[in-house]
Amino acid sequence: MQVMAALRFFAGGPYQSYRGEEEYTAMDQLSMSRCISEVAKANYENMMDHWIKLDLSPESVAGLHEGFYHKYGFPGAIGALDCAHVAIVAPPVDNPIYMKRQYYNHKGYHSINVQLVCDSNMRILNVNARFPGATNDAYIYANSKLRWGLLQMKERYNFND
Repeated sequence: MQVMAALRFFAGGPYQSYRGEEEYTAMDQLSMSRCISEVAKANYENMMDHWIKLDLSPESVAGLHEGFYHKYGFPGAIGALDCAHVAIVAPPVDNPIYMKRQYYNHKGYHSINVQLVCDSNMRILNVNARFPGATNDAYIYANSKLRWGLLQMKERYNFND
């Protein structure tokens, strides 16, 4: 029932108020919130490392290069990277840790700026959702584990491109 309730919430958007009226997942707001948290945490802990990973071995990088070249005629690419704003409810004005202004993005709403990398088949290889909406995309990349991993790969395997 928890998984069904959480999936219904994920499919329907950020409003928990009408969930108590649903036939199969009727529950109060606190229970719904707990279900969402538990299912999201279980999903992260059990699936993220299995499905979302960027292998920077020479063999894997060669396969990524080949995929972008054969599918799109784009030489030398190993991934497509972009950031997207995921809307959130604004943090409280007086919160000392999550300051409201840090989450207010240039598009006019509160968000988390999420960086994603995918391969030529649109499989997600890397996710970085640690930065508030006001953070610049270039800053996110410059301070990401992805950048440091790519730099180490270049050093380790003497890539010049």
